[in-house]
Amino acid sequence: MDGKSRYVRQMFDRIAGRYDSMNRLMTGGMDLAWRWQVIEHLANYAPHRVADLACGTGDMILMLSRYLPSVREIVGVDLSEGMLAVAAERLQRAVHSVPAVTLSAENCQELSLASQSVDAVTCTLGIRNFSDPLQGLREMLRILRPGGRLAILELSEPRGGLLLRGYNIYAKHLIPWIGQLCAHDRSAYSYLPASIKAMPQREAMTALIRRAGFREVHYKEMPLGICVLYTAEA
Repeated sequence: MDGKSRYVRQMFDRIAGRYDSMNRLMTGGMDLAWRWQVIEHLANYAPHRVADLACGTGDMILMLSRYLPSVREIVGVDLSEGMLAVAAERLQRAVHSVPAVTLSAENCQELSLASQSVDAVTCTLGIRNFSDPLQGLREMLRILRPGGRLAILELSEPRGGLLLRGYNIYAKHLIPWIGQLCAHDRSAYSYLPASIKAMPQREAMTALIRRAGFREVHYKEMPLGICVLYTAEA
């Protein structure tokens, strides 16, 4: 395991218990609305088997199982066993019917899933944590059946102007402070804005997805430009 992957795994193991509440707090609950965009996109293709990569505490798995009736099986993959433990607990407490779910602690850049074995791949707020996003995208393409759908949701910086200025103040100063106050982990929430800045965004990200071998690559900005949905076809 490379250095970044090891750091990311240890960091998310530390904050797993507070991850969901921190997400809701830092995004004002918008992260759930962003994930709903993934559901609406995949509903057009009625996938049966879905791989949710960097699945974290299971937000996307729970939404897929509740709002996509076509889904029969979900494979959730994440580096952090701590995050997967929280996901397993949430799935056990789910009040709605849950399809077959397998949770696997492994590197999303070296998946154990068979080639051409899933109808859709989702990755929400996670690809920026990959040490090699291009390799991760190539793995996503490998496991997708021909014509399968990719949906990646990732945080981004606003394009410019007052929104970008306000975002920079929030990201550089308020997020680490909130992380220290609520999660007792300033370093994890200093990593967050740094990882967003380092990740290709919008046109650069769509170019990377095409380079991995996908076609019909598009992106859609969420309100304020702080999150983007990327979609593609295998």
